[in-house]
Order: sequence, then structure tokens, then C-alpha cells
Amino acid sequence: MNILTTQGVKIAVLSKFKYVEHRKNFKKYWFSCQISIENTNDFPVQILERNLNVFSSDIKLTELSGKGIQGEFPEIKPYTVFTYDTMIFITAELGYAQGSYVAYNEQELTFFQVDTPRFPLVVSWKNN
Repeated sequence: MNILTTQGVKIAVLSKFKYVEHRKNFKKYWFSCQISIENTNDFPVQILERNLNVFSSDIKLTELSGKGIQGEFPEIKPYTVFTYDTMIFITAELGYAQGSYVAYNEQELTFFQVDTPRFPLVVSWKNN
């Protein structure tokens, strides 16, 4: 598990290789990712945007960004955790992802960036 805390918001990511999808000229290596967002502050935080850069080997493959998380704008109360699952693919056996969230401090009425840890995307047969 990869963990990073920014301004009292802890992001933990657990990625796991799931399967290979064979295409005509390339392969897609699919990973499940469980992402937990823990608010260690004494005030509520709301997640408004997400941005995740996905790299296959060292080449940027895609940027996953948008409003909220899977159609929600979770409000995370003090000392609680919001967890969600997502799927990511890369086109090589090795890669990684990292990014950030835009959060809203409901006490001070301010926006701030919460960074995600860089986390590996590695097929199971390379994890020796």
C-alpha cells in the first residue's frame, strides 16, 4: 500500500494486477485500485475534483480527471475515511500512476490540493 498525507488528508492506494486484454496490435494490462481518503483534520473536507496521471513504462498514457469521484462529491467528516474502487489499464507490463484531488475546507471556506502517492502498476509475474 502506498500512502501520502497532504494538509491532514491521507491518501492510501492499493493496486492489484487483474488480467490481460489482448487487442489486435497491443495488450491492455488491467489493475484494480482501492483508494482510501482519510480526513485526519478536525473539520470536514469535501472532494471536488480528481486528476490521475497514468504512465505505461515511463510514457504518459492517459490523464483521468473530472469533477468529483465516480459521480459523487464526498464530504469526509473529521477522522473518517472514504474508500472507492476503480480500474486502470496500461499498455506495458510495468507502469505507475500519481495525481491529486481538489478539496474544500468547509471550516475556512478554502480550496486546497491533496496529492496522491505514486503507486506502482506491475503485472504479477514481474513482482518477484
